Formats: sequence, C-alpha cells, structure tokens
Amino acid sequence: METEAEAVPVLVASRSCRNDRKLVEFIIQQRMLLLDTRWLLSTGWFKKDNDLALRMYERIPATFNSHTVLKLNQVIAYSEARSERLKHAYLQRALHAYANREDFYCMYNLWHLEEVDEIGGLLNPLYQELYQELSRAACDRRSGIINPSPQHDVHYQHCFANVLCKELPECGRFLTPQRRCQRGSTVMCERPYVRLLVADRYFRCHYCLAHAPLVLIPCPSCSSTLYCSNTCRNRAYDEYHAMECAMLACLRIQFTTLEHLAVRLTCHVINMFAGQLDQLEPYVRSLLASFTPSSHSTPYERDAPESPCKQYARIYHLATNRRQITRAVLTENGLRAVSLAKLLVEQNKLPAGLLPIIAELTVRHMHIAAANVLPLHRSDADPAVESQNKTSTRYALVLLTTGSRLNHACSPNLAYQLTQNGTISFLAKHHICQGMQLTIDYRLIEGDNRSRFKCQCAKCVFERDRITHSA
Repeated sequence: METEAEAVPVLVASRSCRNDRKLVEFIIQQRMLLLDTRWLLSTGWFKKDNDLALRMYERIPATFNSHTVLKLNQVIAYSEARSERLKHAYLQRALHAYANREDFYCMYNLWHLEEVDEIGGLLNPLYQELYQELSRAACDRRSGIINPSPQHDVHYQHCFANVLCKELPECGRFLTPQRRCQRGSTVMCERPYVRLLVADRYFRCHYCLAHAPLVLIPCPSCSSTLYCSNTCRNRAYDEYHAMECAMLACLRIQFTTLEHLAVRLTCHVINMFAGQLDQLEPYVRSLLASFTPSSHSTPYERDAPESPCKQYARIYHLATNRRQITRAVLTENGLRAVSLAKLLVEQNKLPAGLLPIIAELTVRHMHIAAANVLPLHRSDADPAVESQNKTSTRYALVLLTTGSRLNHACSPNLAYQLTQNGTISFLAKHHICQGMQLTIDYRLIEGDNRSRFKCQCAKCVFERDRITHSA
C-alpha cells in the first residue's frame, strides 16, 4: 500500500502549467513538498548583535582607509539602536570624513550621533570633547560634497514622452524614439520600480543604490540593510522592507537573488493594498485584460504622476517567456514561490486565504525578473564609478517599468547607468533615427538565458547570411 508521501506528485500535471493560477492551485491541492525555512528563522542571523559589533569594533585598524570604513559600517549595521557602540562608530566615521575633507559628511554623522545620544544618554566625557571640537572644525571649514545623499525630491528632466512602445510578430514588443537622438544624448531615464543590491553591501544605499559609505545608517531591526538617508530608509520600509525584514536570513541563504527581487516586488504590491487586502485578488484578475502596447509609450507625466496601480500594471505585463520554460522548471519555480508566499503570510500575520494569490504573484514575478531584470556595473578600480562592460563588477539588479522592455542587440545603440539622482539613464551610443528600435546588450548579465535565442540584430543577421552564402 502506498504511503501518503509516495502519493505526492513530483511534477505538476501538464494541464496545470497553462498559467500561474493553475500551477499554484495544483501545488497547494496536492500538498507537494515545500522548502523548510523554519530552521533558518530560528538562527537569529542578520539580527542585531552588540557582542559581535564589539568584536568588530576592536578589530578596526588605526589607519583610515576603505577597509576602516567597511568595518565601521559593519559595526553600525550590527549595533543595537541605543547602544554605546553605535555612537562610537558614528563618531569614528565622522573623524574619517573630516580627515578626507568631507565636512558635510562629517556633520551628517554627528547629526545621527545626536539622535542616538538623546535617547541613549551622554557620551563619555573624552568623546564629548572630541565631538564638540569636530563639530566646530567641520562647520568652520565646510569643504566637500554638500549633499551626502541623492536629492530624491528634485525634479529631473525625463525623456519618456519621446519613446513609443510597438509590437511586431518577429520581435515582440519593443521601444522606438519619437525623435532623432544625437550620440551621447539621454534617450530615456526612470527610477527603478524595484531594486536589489548584490554587492558593496556596506558601501551603497540598499534603496537608491548610491555609493555613500561615509553616511550609511542602519535598519533599526536587522543588520542586513543600510541606507544613505532617512528618506531612503522610510521609503524602503513602506514599500517592502517592513515585510521582508524578519525573513532576510531565508531570502539571503535559501533563495536566489532573482527570487529575492521577486519577493520585494510581491511585498510592494501587497503594501499597495494595506488595509484593503480584500481588493488585491480582484485587482490582479483585472490586469489580465488591461494591456495594450500603446499604453506603455509614455509611462509618466511630470505634472500628473501615475497611480501606483497603473505603474505596477506595466511591470505585470512585462514578458515572462513562460512558453520556453519546461514542466520541471515550472514545478521548481512553483514550489519555491508557494514556499515564499507561505513565509510571507506567516511572518507578517497576513490572512491565510491570501496564500494562493500571493504565491501566484510571486511565481509571475520570478519569471518577470528572470526575463527583464537589468544589472548595474561599477569599475573594479574605483567602486564609486559606473562602468558597464564585460570586465566590470555587477553590484545591483533593477527592474524598470519601461527600460526593461528594451530588446537585445550584440551591437546595441544604448548604454545605461545609475545617475546621481537615483535614476537609470539610457544614453545613445551613436546617432539614432526616429522610429529605429532601441536596444541594449543582454549578454552583460552573466548566465542570462535571454541571450540563448536567435538574435535578430543587424550584426547577427549579417553574420548568418555570410555563413549561408559562403557554404
């Protein structure tokens, strides 16, 4: 007689692979084996730890260099919110900023030190004297960069009105400019809808991705995220971090970066309906019939910003390449998505009835991320410098409402990078005529399956024709 464990299917049925809803329903109904995340939740990894922060602080070298900043930021990340160690780390980092003639960075650290000190008590008298001298010296000299973090509230010149979204059978949906673009000009720019830092974790803001090692401040609850300002910290908390904070150990160890990005996107959608979670499923169902290519031509109007629901609709309708995914891979994706949804529901005390729709969204977000995510690269020689080439280091993944629709070309006409105001800017590599398809190079993403297709760019078509004629 077969046991219950032997009766559980290993693969989902073929009829359940038609869409994400059927996939999730089959997995839940058949009680297929999910990932066990309980042991990681009980480890306490990525939680605040004053003892660990103290050991890190004692190993900080006496000389000021990038390694010193790394260690100080680790101490700041692991120190509890009202601890003496956190105040000392802020003061040491202020000294480092002053020594590098970054007086505004110095004052920024002292300001955070004042916030902590008002709650936790006065500094040691020796440190109090150093604090006062440092504050006076930095205020008198006032050298260096004035704004320690990106000016998020400043309007930027966007180019979205110059881009059209079209659709053809041979190349699917693609973007074209409505005007002629000069070499080096900005063709398009937008803020990432969701992002994930995968390197430089103690040197960059985990929200806006700015390289700001001298001003990073921690999440009050976990030791895994740092932000360049209270603005970024509050935005991250409101969009996704309040939900992911308690499950970071699982996300960082048991799941891939693309799955982590997918969870952030799911958290973003759930938070759109905070207090009205009963409206989540009807909204998702309404998205299935709401797509038209023309609606994706001008994503934002400067004077009349789109509602969050309309912005997310553009993400929801990004390509998933689902038809190219095998049943085995779909099963694996579905199991991991349901495991993540269960984790979200349990850790955030959401209604159990939301599990199917959250799992359905998560598996779709996993496919969207795999097909549309864009990597950001920086120079190996100078981590603060954006550099997009095959030898640079990937430090973040971003998903854009419009930029993620760009198609591949081996000789692309666009390059993109993160700008100082936190937007992703797409620059023309050469003159681009009106109506010409805009392209980027997918192959800059290591292991990207999107490059495993018959490329239709002019360079590849010419090469195939040459080989055919020579044969």
